Amino acid sequence: MYINIKDISHKYSNEAEDLLVLKDLSFSVGKDKFVSIVGPSGCGKSTLTKLIAGLSIPCKGQILISGTPVNSPRKSIGMAFQNPVLLEWRTTLENVCLPLEIVSPQMTRKQKIERATELLEMVGLKDFSQSRPSQLSGGMKQRVSLCRSLVHRPEILILDEPFGALDAFTREGLWKTLKDLKTSENFTCILITHDLREAIYLSDEVVILTDRPGRVKKRVKTNFQRYSNSVDELYSEEAAKMLALLRKQIELSHAKL
Repeated sequence: MYINIKDISHKYSNEAEDLLVLKDLSFSVGKDKFVSIVGPSGCGKSTLTKLIAGLSIPCKGQILISGTPVNSPRKSIGMAFQNPVLLEWRTTLENVCLPLEIVSPQMTRKQKIERATELLEMVGLKDFSQSRPSQLSGGMKQRVSLCRSLVHRPEILILDEPFGALDAFTREGLWKTLKDLKTSENFTCILITHDLREAIYLSDEVVILTDRPGRVKKRVKTNFQRYSNSVDELYSEEAAKMLALLRKQIELSHAKL
């Protein structure tokens, strides 16, 4: 498998106590697959993304990407979060170009602008390339954030609840945008979400974690990658059954294994 998470445990320590957030957690993600991770609040989902990205090192166990241990941040990984964190003193285009200034200094300014413009055009924001973040809506800011996370052509994209603060209509539109980007850019994606409809619409597989300390409770294959970009399938009988299954498993995940 492309990403192997092997028996990892992680804790946060202070003078008073140790807080164990992940315990003996293992699963794998195939290359170019889309996997969503769901579970109770506080079960270690965001911590897991930091470990995969190499921003933290697990206290126990190991994470491998293409057989190589993850011990530090990697250029091959892009990340986007619920807060887009755009820089107000930069235009939309300049915000998207930022990672290239850090990880691809060999690129010319023209090449950087062409790459950023390509992505902005894909998400419908080419006409806003010179706008400042304060001039953009919440959905537009998240599209800029997605472009920024993909501008350096990462092999892996990690998304930590990027659409959680948006209204339902905007959120569904961004699901379609992400599907289009996944098709054109061909990356492996790990999504943290509390929205089960989002999980089954976007993913090849949903991984359900237990309550803290987080462990894998169940892995559920989805069938929605074969459909078109229409969200209408989420109102089908098949979708209803899958949502019910996921809800039941999350309820059970509150129980200790």
